[in-house]
Amino acid sequence: MKAPLIRLLYLLRPVPSESTEFREALRHKVAWTQGRNETLRQQFSLGTYERYDWDQDRGVIVFSAGGEAKVIADIQFVGTISYRTKTWLWAWSNASLDGLLTKDSRFVRELGEKHGYAKLTVAKWRATEIDAWEMTAVQAELTNAAGTYRSLQQNRATFLTLHNVRWANERTATDAGPEWEGVLKENFFVELGADSTDHLLDDWRWKVGDEAAIFRVTVFGDVFTQTPDGHIYLLDTGRGNYVEAAEDAKKWAELVEIRPDWFRWNTLQELRSLGVELPPGKVFSWQHFPMAGGSEAVGNIDWVSPTVHISVSGQLAEAIKKKAAGQQGPRDEGENTALYNVVTNSELQYSIWLVGRELPSGWKSAGKTGTKQECLKYINEVWTDMRPLSLRNKMKEASANRERDALSAANPGHAGDGYRRP
Repeated sequence: MKAPLIRLLYLLRPVPSESTEFREALRHKVAWTQGRNETLRQQFSLGTYERYDWDQDRGVIVFSAGGEAKVIADIQFVGTISYRTKTWLWAWSNASLDGLLTKDSRFVRELGEKHGYAKLTVAKWRATEIDAWEMTAVQAELTNAAGTYRSLQQNRATFLTLHNVRWANERTATDAGPEWEGVLKENFFVELGADSTDHLLDDWRWKVGDEAAIFRVTVFGDVFTQTPDGHIYLLDTGRGNYVEAAEDAKKWAELVEIRPDWFRWNTLQELRSLGVELPPGKVFSWQHFPMAGGSEAVGNIDWVSPTVHISVSGQLAEAIKKKAAGQQGPRDEGENTALYNVVTNSELQYSIWLVGRELPSGWKSAGKTGTKQECLKYINEVWTDMRPLSLRNKMKEASANRERDALSAANPGHAGDGYRRP
């Protein structure tokens, strides 16, 4: 009788209460999401394909017709509704799902905890399919998703948000504007010495496997790998995704010319408009990685050595995955006794490095040694502005220029005077 009793308790579990304000917000988010889904139907014919398959390892859903992939999208899980028990289960509480693919649902929960929205914080509750679509709309709008999708299985449905939707046939890839055509694509990569690639993927082996080798590294620290069969894969170190890019190096070289999304082209354009140039030997990185809920806006951009960026992102991605599965995070053994140095660079950025390990180029000791927690506490106290020093200066200069231009526009005839005539 134990199992029926548990099912009965779930059936009797009340629907979390909601305020008039929350109800109004739901209506807005549903309308917003419906607009996004309509755009996807018009642009990519979503809803018309005969087959779809989602892959947790790659973090994507593939829509197919006639045995051929047509459209691909990155995914984030929202939750699952059971038609048998009439209950909703949030993705953040589902241990069977990849932790990297439930980070957006955890962001929704954090928002619910902050504002007291019970429907966003109770793991499982009685629900209808309308409730499921409403929760999906909340996550979609909060994370600026391209759209949403419902995956039907026996007696249940899994709800997803879609991101970075693109054609599987890349010849119809995102329109990047006329500037893209004149750019030398080789400038999107950083050169690495032969010795520096030996252990570059060590902290990502759990994701890419033992046989993947470095092929190229982009200016954003994303990594193209090549497997022994010749296939090329893209490791998105910011989001934690790993997807196939091309069947061989020749096809990859062709696609590089038409895949601005591989290189975060729009973000690069914005950085260049601010006069920001990447220092030699560095890659653009993130103050707070997108896989952990960080923004992909220019204000969240950092730069460090490729070694530091790829290592830190791999450790973070693995920790997120294990935390979601209720496992111990990487490198926890002996963490209380291992000693670290606090290190800094010319951009006034801070990090920690195990005592005894050779420091990466451009970094030096900040004079603090201790356990990991002690060093992180110290960094939290002294590092109050996480932007690189040169980026701070560039953005300050750009802001001053905008203010000057606004003042000039408000006082035509006096631009450049340096004072206002009576």
